Formats: sequence, structure tokens, C-alpha cells
Amino acid sequence: MKLAPHVVLQTMKDMGASHPSWREPKSLPMIYALIKQSVLFDFGAVHPAQEHKDFALDLYERGLFSLPFPVTAFGFSGVPNPSPAFGNNQAAAGGMIIVSQDEDKSLSAVMCTEQRDQHGKSMGGIPFAIMLKAKLSNQKEGSINVEEQTYPIVSDRVLRLMYGDNAQIVHDTMVQRIASNLVAAMGMTVMLMSKGVETERTPAPDRLNRARKLRGKPSINDMYSVRIKAGDAYSVATAGGEENIAGHTRGSPRMHWRRGHLRCLFRGTEQERIVPIPPSIIGANDAAEPLRKAYKIRS
Repeated sequence: MKLAPHVVLQTMKDMGASHPSWREPKSLPMIYALIKQSVLFDFGAVHPAQEHKDFALDLYERGLFSLPFPVTAFGFSGVPNPSPAFGNNQAAAGGMIIVSQDEDKSLSAVMCTEQRDQHGKSMGGIPFAIMLKAKLSNQKEGSINVEEQTYPIVSDRVLRLMYGDNAQIVHDTMVQRIASNLVAAMGMTVMLMSKGVETERTPAPDRLNRARKLRGKPSINDMYSVRIKAGDAYSVATAGGEENIAGHTRGSPRMHWRRGHLRCLFRGTEQERIVPIPPSIIGANDAAEPLRKAYKIRS
């Protein structure tokens, strides 16, 4: 099952404000309204490289980072979750983080996870934590000092089922998870600018939404499916020979991400400005996996 805003909203509505899983029922309308505004980018199993995350944090520190929409949802395939809270199974549960950006450039996020029963059947999705006004810095893979502004949405019982009985470990793990996914969402934003990545828009279904409204169900917003595009000029190297790549006859390069950078135009003049050059995917093809690259920077 793909986790989407309307799926989470429906689950929240079905559970109701009096459900024992919620920590503070009074906060649910605010969280519901935030999720309702979001536009979903479904990344599936496509995850950002470290280059994207680093570049996103660099843009953020320079005040140049911005989301595709004021409230943007990032959907992705999560890791297998055998937690009793969401079903003792090894299936990869869906994850989704909803991110908004304030006027002071700080970021707020709601983290959602898919629910499963003991047989592995999906039961919808719930928001389990919210992070407010996160301040980020590009140090040691993106350190985030926002623990005092990260709050659980679900009850202590649900958190213990997810992360164990130690209260401090539960809190730290919750903060680490939402912070890690926030940085990943920023990397996904940069990924949308990358060459070799394309999005396919699925408009909101008007007819279906009218029917859902009559049944009291949340509307489905516009959605974007994100995928790595295999370039027509690139091809997979065969074991016995060479293929033509972008007009050259040689062995195919392994697919890799070319890091993003900042270009300074008109340096030293009144017109000086910084232009972000996004990362790009090189040697894209349908069969390859991205090669992680390390760069040594000389001063």
C-alpha cells in the first residue's frame, strides 16, 4: 500500500479523537489541517544520495532552500517493521513525512507511518511525531538540535510498542527518526531538480472526490510520482562488447550522482549572486544502481 495524505486523514477520522492511541486530542485538528494541505511526491524505493542531502543543507544555510509547495508530503518505502504496534511482520511499511517552511526558513514536519495487523495487512497510516521550527546545520552529516521541539502525537503505550520500554531511548529514537527523514526530504527536494529525475503529475480526481465528499471521506489531492529516467543516449554495457553512449564508442560508465555546487556570478561586483547548480545523474539506465562517489576538496 502506498501511504498518502488522504489515507492518513481517513485513518485519523476512523480512529476518532477519543481513541486511546492519541496523546493530546486537542492537537489533532491542527495536524489534520496541515496534512490536508499537503501535495504528495511519491518516491517509492527511490532514495536521495548523500550528495543531495549535503547540497540541500548547504542551500538551507545560505537561505536558498525552498519546498516545491508550501506544505509538501514525501512518500517512500520504509524498512521492514516487525513492531507489535504495526504488525509483527517483515514487510516494508510505507512512510511519509509532511514538511512546511516558516518565514524564518525553519522547517516543521509531521512523520507518518503505515499500520499493519498481525497478518501483515495494511490498516492505513497514522502520524506519530511532530517536529517544530527545526534549525539545521551541515555538520557531521547534518546535525539537528531540535529535541526540545519534537513531540509525540501518539500515546506512550504506542511509543513503547514501537521503540521499547526505556523512556529516554524511545524519545531519542523518535527524534532521530524524524530528523533523519527531514534531512532525507530536503535531499528529495534537491533530487527533484536533478537531471535524470522526472515527475509525473496525477491531477486530483474531481469525480472521485465528489463521491468521496458525499461519503464523508477526505479528498485526494494532486500527486507526483518520482522516478529516475533512463536517458535515451545511454545504454547498458554488455559483457561481450561496448555500447554507444552519447555519441562515443566505449564501455558504459557506471551510473553515479554528480554532486551539486554553488556558482558565483559577477564576483566582486554589485551584481554578484550565487546560483545553485543541482546534482545530476550520469549514465542513467534501467538496470544500474547509483554509484556513491567521494570527493576530496583541495583549498
